[in-house]
Amino acid sequence: MARRAHAFLPKRPRRREAVRWHTDESDKASIAGVVCKCVRNDKDGYVFQSIADPTVHFAFTTEEYDALLNRQDFDFEPAGLSLEKAEAKLKAGVSSINELAAREQLILTLRDIAIDKFHEMKKQGLTSSTRSEMEKAIPDIQSYVDKEARKLAKDGNYIGITIPGARQFERWILKRRKFGQLGLASRRHRCGNRTQRYNGEEYALVMKHVYRFLTPERPTHELLYGDLKAEIVDVNKERREKGLKLLRLPDEDYFRARIKELAPFDVEAGRHTVEEAQRSFHPSQGGIPGLFRPFQRIEVDHWEVHLHTLLKDAQLWNAISPELQAEADRTRCHLSVAICCVTKVIPGVVLSLGPDSTSILSMLRMCMADKTPLAQSIGCETPYEYRGNLFELAGDEGTAILNARTKGVCDFFGIEYQCPQIDTPQQRATIERLFQTIEIRSLLRFSGRAFGDPKVRGKYEAAARACVTVNELAALLLRFIVDEYHNTPHAGLDGETPRYCWKRLTKTVAPRSVPGKATLRIGFGQPYTVILQPAGIEIFGNWYTSRDVQRIYREFPQREYVVIVDGEDLGGVSLRVEAGMVDAKPGLLPVIGPDCMNGVSATVWDMALQSLRRETKHIEEITQPIRNRAIAFARMADEESRKRLGIRYRLKTPEELEALRKSIGPAVRFAADQNPQPAGPVDMFGDVLPVGTKASPRGRGALPPPAEAPLRPARKAGKVKPTRVKPPKAQPAPSLRPRKPPRAWKPKERK
Repeated sequence: MARRAHAFLPKRPRRREAVRWHTDESDKASIAGVVCKCVRNDKDGYVFQSIADPTVHFAFTTEEYDALLNRQDFDFEPAGLSLEKAEAKLKAGVSSINELAAREQLILTLRDIAIDKFHEMKKQGLTSSTRSEMEKAIPDIQSYVDKEARKLAKDGNYIGITIPGARQFERWILKRRKFGQLGLASRRHRCGNRTQRYNGEEYALVMKHVYRFLTPERPTHELLYGDLKAEIVDVNKERREKGLKLLRLPDEDYFRARIKELAPFDVEAGRHTVEEAQRSFHPSQGGIPGLFRPFQRIEVDHWEVHLHTLLKDAQLWNAISPELQAEADRTRCHLSVAICCVTKVIPGVVLSLGPDSTSILSMLRMCMADKTPLAQSIGCETPYEYRGNLFELAGDEGTAILNARTKGVCDFFGIEYQCPQIDTPQQRATIERLFQTIEIRSLLRFSGRAFGDPKVRGKYEAAARACVTVNELAALLLRFIVDEYHNTPHAGLDGETPRYCWKRLTKTVAPRSVPGKATLRIGFGQPYTVILQPAGIEIFGNWYTSRDVQRIYREFPQREYVVIVDGEDLGGVSLRVEAGMVDAKPGLLPVIGPDCMNGVSATVWDMALQSLRRETKHIEEITQPIRNRAIAFARMADEESRKRLGIRYRLKTPEELEALRKSIGPAVRFAADQNPQPAGPVDMFGDVLPVGTKASPRGRGALPPPAEAPLRPARKAGKVKPTRVKPPKAQPAPSLRPRKPPRAWKPKERK
């Protein structure tokens, strides 16, 4: 039965509705310090059961659980109770990769790269799962890992690993398949036989002629083997004269085997053309089959916006002369976008001046957060509520997307990362087609377009006709995505809008729940070294303490600790503790900070501290109203900045957070409120009109300060000095002037 036409019309924007999340019994939830698991999840809500006491249950509706995700005392760890994850933690001795030292993390990354290289060679037919073939592939893997290790070297410090034998390398593969990347943290391994059948010079000559097989001249096996024999004969003549050991001639079967190990795609592209190879090895033409759940597959990519923009403020642009306008800097921004292949919604978008790993982390963070306040700050009428934990992330092989940091975050949150084949945009058709939609429906009306092809652009002077600033472009793109794109019928959804498809599917097939704030802090946070003090932990100008922190300070002599801080939420930190301090195992202890810091980023807090310094000199002791008023001012300023910047907002790098941490002064302590709220009715004339025999404390009545008067800093406790009342000065008596006598009355003469 055909649908009616009104079903395809955009729905009126409504308030954000609570989303029903998908949970599993292996997921670990922490509710106010009680470790639980979800035993029931239906349309009515969620039921959690305590692990320590199975008779204790917690029931939450869909709305209550959605509000629970924003609390600091709640955490949700996907697959936190699974047997594989527990064994990985037990064998590695840590609960996450971020708890390892920097050297150990790099070694773990190199082992992971080695396993990925083996699977890649196995897909290409260069090796197999047998130990004999695996031994032959280890040198190639070792050379590839060495190249990657040089790329990951920092400040000239090169750290490499030695790939073990096939037996131990097979254990690595089994451990990562069963326990994930954390299973590779074991330091015990056996070294295998790393010797080649032929020495280095012989193998280099063999591979030299093997790679000649990939030339457009299409030489045969017999021709290449004959050239190899002739070159070895010439080399042996020189070595015989020098008294060196002669090189052996490899067998023709060995030479043919090396040629057969070449990747079929490389053979097709080298002996023919790259276009033919892409057409021959393209996997499918009908998209990714089997997708039914929101956020089951998220595709990400970068795109250089085909529009020249100005690096100037719009207000300043109108005030400068035409000569300066002609000399102003122009640039082309890069747009990083994430799109759901099931619902076609865009949960994350970042505009930057160049693609980097920080943009991808910002985009992943946006996919797990509610972006409605950001959309409302620029005037969007539709909620920007699409969020969840990703099942699968698909991106290209660029260093901005495929890097150790991104793979570590994906492995921590249980996200499977897939990298399609190079130069095959058909494997990521959803995100590639989206960029054309943005260019046609959003950028077509602006001047300064660069077009995608110089032939199409012709003699059009794109840079000279640029009129849009970077901030304006960010706001325009976000407004287009939230209000126009999400509410327009989509051809890939059979005429359904992306927003309506999201609302329909989340009621029947729920997406995976977003992690809690403590888990987000571990995944996206940065470690810092702090000194534990009697008052707790002082970092970024705030104090964090709890009963466990106070007990650790009393019972353990250690004072230097490592805390993980999320620069986007200073409401809590994670303290790294050793075995025996809190539990029998080492781990991270969540420590909650002041309530007013929940959801406050480091940038907003820095603006609040600057406002506090302007308002009061006593930064160490301030009252709660001043603190709240400064944070409200910073939030208002942050909203104004977001209106201008839009999707240019990104996470701060560790270097920026470290500089910001050093710039913040001493921590803020609470003092008594100077104008507390009265519990009952106030006697306005109690101080003005003394009653009884007791005199007024200051000799005269003191009126309460007006409401709009600025608050004064609290006085230090001590002896109160009596107020001296100056006696009134004697004023001289006024002098009396004699009055003039009145004039005699005369009648007016008429003419």
